[in-house]
Amino acid sequence: MEGNNDVVPVSVVIPCFQCSETIARAIESIAQQIKKPAEVILVDDASEDNTPEFLKNLAILHPTLWIKIITLPSNGGPGVARNEGLKQSKQPDVAFLDDDDDLKPQKLTIQYEWMQNHPEVVLTGHPSVRYTAKEEAKIFSKGFRERAVLPSRRIRSNVVSPRSIMFRR
Repeated sequence: MEGNNDVVPVSVVIPCFQCSETIARAIESIAQQIKKPAEVILVDDASEDNTPEFLKNLAILHPTLWIKIITLPSNGGPGVARNEGLKQSKQPDVAFLDDDDDLKPQKLTIQYEWMQNHPEVVLTGHPSVRYTAKEEAKIFSKGFRERAVLPSRRIRSNVVSPRSIMFRR
């Protein structure tokens, strides 16, 4: 994938726990990106079902070495899984996604290009929409709003969902 204009130097890290029912949709949304990430890292957080085998089979369906699988020896939760994926990522920028979420096709392109145009920014996030299978998917592109978050607010609450984050190493 190196040298390809349709690829951005981003690692997408996905913590996975018993996710065989949802992870294929998440991976498909990454594969449908206008500009694809250079690598996808799936971190199996000691799943006790068929997830490990499912992840291996899923990786076979995509370009060689695009999907990397890390298996943790014991369950530590999504934060531990994200941190391990981050440690093993190779790209200068990293984005997180949860195993039961998906991305709009332009998500990585918009966020990556915005960060390239704002080199002073090291982390971005955005609002996201949660809907059930019964609800119709909503188009929620309202434009990218710049907004600073005061340090005191960052300490008291998580104002940005991890699934929306992209940051520079």
